[in-house]
Order: sequence, then structure tokens, then C-alpha cells
Amino acid sequence: MRTLFLFMHIVGVLILFGGLALEALGLRQLRRSGTLSEAAPWLLPFSLTLRLYPVALAVLLLTGGYLASNVGVWQFGWVRISMPTLVIIAVVGMIAAVRVRRLYQSLLNAARTGAVLDRPLRAPWLAGLLGARGAAALGIVYVMVSKPDGVSTLIVIVSAAALAGATATVLAGRSAKAATDVSPGGSDIEDYAAPNRQEA
Repeated sequence: MRTLFLFMHIVGVLILFGGLALEALGLRQLRRSGTLSEAAPWLLPFSLTLRLYPVALAVLLLTGGYLASNVGVWQFGWVRISMPTLVIIAVVGMIAAVRVRRLYQSLLNAARTGAVLDRPLRAPWLAGLLGARGAAALGIVYVMVSKPDGVSTLIVIVSAAALAGATATVLAGRSAKAATDVSPGGSDIEDYAAPNRQEA
């Protein structure tokens, strides 16, 4: 039984990283899209993450809870910190996916699908959150192997998340600025659509 739960726990970790990978793909392609119609197909990864993250969260919590109780490691800091961090990673991922879909829908309601992709869908903070969560997940894998004390676990996870999040935000910001510079009239839908409305 313990072997089965350990196997399922590893599967849960793989599902979690699968969700992060899909989210990264979706964000990357959204930043590369020039119009709303080009961005539309890349909402699919976010729909998939809304299914993967809850599954990963349930599997990890159930199997992790069983293994921790069965082995008797609840008292260790790396367990007490890793479990809530997993919850945060999955929940924030679901919130980010919902946010992206709502942003797209609001832009779609404001303009035709050919309108230039607006800044919100290229927001650097989306990439920053993703980078922070991905690094935190890797940090959890590391502490599960090394089993440090609570303080060391917290330092590893927080430091990795902060560094990766800041780096991803800066890189995404530069990418968004470059995309805005090459877009006709900038990336603002209103700026782009105004001449068309006047012609009509």
C-alpha cells in the first residue's frame, strides 16, 4: 500500500509540473500573438490547467498526507512547509488561468478578434507568478530529497521563488515592450480601433 501511495504521489508531482508546462506554453504563445484571433487557440492550455491543477492538488494532498502519517514525518519542517506551498502553487495557477480567460473575453467584447493584442494578456506579472511557482515546485522536490529543517526549507523555497519570479517578470516585461514597439499604433485596442471607427 505504501508503494502504491508513493507512486501516486510521484504521479501527482508530474501532473503539477505538466500544468506548469502548459501554462508556460500558453503564456509564451500569447506574448507572441499579434491579434486576439491569433491568441484564441492558446487559451486551451489554460483550460487544461484548470483541470490538471485540482487533480494534482487532490492527489498530492491525499497521498502526501497518508505517507506523512504512515512514516511519521508530520513533525518535520520540510513537510509542514511543503504541503501548504503545494496548495498555494495549484490554487494560484487556477486563479491565473481564470484571470487570463477573463482578460481575453473582456478584450473580445471590446473589439473585433482582429484587434491588436492588448497589454493585459502580455502582463509581466503573469510570467513572474509562473516562474515563482515553478521554482517553488522544484524547491519542494529538492527539500523532499534533502529533508532539511524548517528554516532551511523556507529559505530554499522562498529564495528560489523570489529569484525566478523576479527574473521572469523582467524578461517578460522586455518581451512585452518589444511587442508593443512593433505593433501598429501600440498594443492598445482603443488606439488601434479609433481610426477604424472614424472611417465608419
